[in-house]
Amino acid sequence: MNTTTRDELAKRGMDWTVEKHQLKDDRTGRLLPLYGTFRGDTGGFLGGVVTDRYQPIQNDEALDVFPALNESGIDYDIKTMSSYNGGATVFTNVALPGFDFTVGPRQVGDIVGAGLMAKTSHDGSSQSWAMGWLNRFACTNGMILRMKMFVFAIRHTSKATDKLKTWSDAVHGIVAGVGQFRETASQLAELPIQKGDIGPIFDEVFGLQGKEAWDKAPRIQKRARTILDKYQQGTEFVAQRGTAWALYNAFTNYSDHDLTFRRNRANDDTDEQTRLRGILFGGGEALKFAAFNAIAARMNQTHNVKLPLMGAKVDD
Repeated sequence: MNTTTRDELAKRGMDWTVEKHQLKDDRTGRLLPLYGTFRGDTGGFLGGVVTDRYQPIQNDEALDVFPALNESGIDYDIKTMSSYNGGATVFTNVALPGFDFTVGPRQVGDIVGAGLMAKTSHDGSSQSWAMGWLNRFACTNGMILRMKMFVFAIRHTSKATDKLKTWSDAVHGIVAGVGQFRETASQLAELPIQKGDIGPIFDEVFGLQGKEAWDKAPRIQKRARTILDKYQQGTEFVAQRGTAWALYNAFTNYSDHDLTFRRNRANDDTDEQTRLRGILFGGGEALKFAAFNAIAARMNQTHNVKLPLMGAKVDD
């Protein structure tokens, strides 16, 4: 596939620009030291009240991953290019089929797909960024993780234009991160989970310590029981049952198939957009992030290995 960002945005009606206008007091007519962000085509307010230092990053700049992929000869497939909150946030999901890999040395057919994601906000709520993602192809699962090993982030300032010129560095860094995670996933698929591991891992993921704390959190108890049931029922790959990889994927399965996300009726998001936002950027992603680190840290402690932990959560 060989395309341009502007062409893809135009196909989806997302080729509008973002403008910054100084705000004024409706009562006095006096200009305020604040600015608002607006759509260039409709004039619609995007929800951002920012300072004069804020630099809008246009959709075709923030999502401009395709030239770097084209130049590198990397095959790709656009899975999603969409927006939510009335256009206040735009993002794209791009699969990289050439970087798919099979987990573990036993080659049981547990295939993980790789890709990259780019996102920006137009309301001042977060920076623009690009990072990798991983998706397990097993039908009972979904996205594994937005990778924290390499993140390309840009703040909305006057320096944004220059930083946006380094997209090729971001693409190559994300590809390197996929390779790193391949090794980690294979290790997790070989490390057994002992009975004494479950409690500390769940305590760490949900931030609860001791029976008294769990007794006071019945909703979290219900979540934990559902995840544990998924783990105990076993993965379809028999050779991986009882492993750290199986436990981690019980969390990811719960995130993508069981969690519910509240729709913000103040904007025009559909139910599908609401769910996708929750899985990719909200509570679903946060659960996967916490679970990966808790499991990896426990394995490092009990098996004398050195699994890398994911970095600090990106400001969404």
